[in-house]
Amino acid sequence: MPVVYRSNSDPDYMCLEKYLESGAFGKLPDAWRHQAQQDLESLNKFVQNLAANTPWISDEYIEQIMFSDIEIPTKFDSPFNFRIINNLVVRIKSAAKRVGLDVSKFPHFSSIPTRRVNACAVNLPCSSKPFLLFDSQLLLYCHLFAKAFARCLPVTNDGEMVSLSTDIKKVQNRVSNTPEVLEKLADVLNAYVTTDAPSNSKAYTLEREYVSMTAIIRDGMELFVVAHEFGHVYAGHLKDLLTGCRLPTSGLWKYSASHKQEHEADLIGLLLTLHAMNESGYDAGLSYIGVDLFFRSLDLAERYTHILNEGGEGGFESEESESHPSNQSRRIFLDEAIEHIITPAEQLVAARSIIHDYNLITSYLLGEVIAKLPRRS
Repeated sequence: MPVVYRSNSDPDYMCLEKYLESGAFGKLPDAWRHQAQQDLESLNKFVQNLAANTPWISDEYIEQIMFSDIEIPTKFDSPFNFRIINNLVVRIKSAAKRVGLDVSKFPHFSSIPTRRVNACAVNLPCSSKPFLLFDSQLLLYCHLFAKAFARCLPVTNDGEMVSLSTDIKKVQNRVSNTPEVLEKLADVLNAYVTTDAPSNSKAYTLEREYVSMTAIIRDGMELFVVAHEFGHVYAGHLKDLLTGCRLPTSGLWKYSASHKQEHEADLIGLLLTLHAMNESGYDAGLSYIGVDLFFRSLDLAERYTHILNEGGEGGFESEESESHPSNQSRRIFLDEAIEHIITPAEQLVAARSIIHDYNLITSYLLGEVIAKLPRRS
C-alpha cells in the first residue's frame, strides 16, 4: 500500500515541497507525525483500534475509512489530514457552484506540519496556481473543541429518541453535576495556548450520543476555514458575488484595506459554509454555530494568553492586528451579515432562535472554562 507524492511528477507540488524544505514556512516540528502516518499499514491498525473502542460504528463505515493506495501533495503531507481537507474542498466546490462561482481554476491545497493552528492562501512564484495550506493542528483543534463543547450539552430521552438539550438551566446542571466536561474543554484550550499543539491535550473516547453534534460543529468550523481561504484567492470575483447575493458590502468602506479583505473573505466563507452544510441536510441556524464558535474560541484563547502574561483579566480587549480585524469584530460582522444571507424570513427567524440559544450556552461555558484553566505560579 504505497503512498505516492504528487511532487514527484507535478511541478507545482514540487515547488511547494521545495519551499517547505527551505524553511520558508518556518520550522516543521510536526513533520515526523505526518511521515509516521505515511505508513498505511500502521494507520489502518489505528483505524481498527478505533473501531474496537467504538463498537457502535458500522463495519461498512470502517471499511470506507481504511486506507489503500493514496496520492498526497508532498512528502510533508499526511494521508489522514489530506483526506479530510480533500473532502472539505469537494463540499466547498459544490457550494461554490450553487452560488455561481467558477471552480475550474480552484487552487491547489495541502496540509503542512508547521504546528500552528493556522491556514493561509499563498502564491508561490514557481507554481501556476495558488495554494491553500492548512496546518494539521488546525483541523485537530476544530475537532477537539467541537467534541469537548458538544459533551457539555445534556442528553434528553424521549422514548427511543435521544437528543441534546439547549436549555441553559439544563446545561448548567450538566456542567455542575459532571465537571469533567468543562475540564476537557479547558484542556484543549490550555494545550493550544501553552504548547501551540492541541494534540497535546488528553485523548478520550467520544460517547455515541455526541457524535452527530460534534460533526455539526466541527464541519461548520472546518468548512468555514477552507471557504475563507478560497475567498481570498477568488477576491477578483468578490464584487460580483457579493452583489449577486445582496451581501452588506456597503459597510466595508470603514475598514483598512487588509481588514476589508478579511471581512470579504469571511463573507464568502460564511455563504459557502451555509450552502455546504445545507447540502448535507442542516438548517442555517445549526450550520452557523461552528462559524461563531470558531471565532469565540480563538478570542477565548487570546483572553487566556492575556491572563497568563498579565496575571489576570484586567485590561483584556479582543485585539486586531495590522492584517486582521479582531476575532470579536469578525464574529459581530458575520452575525449581522446573516440577516442578508438567510432567506426566506421564516428561516431567518428559526435560525435566530437556534443561534440565540447557543449564544447563551457559549457565553456561559466559555465564561466558566476560564476558571478551570491553570495559571502560572
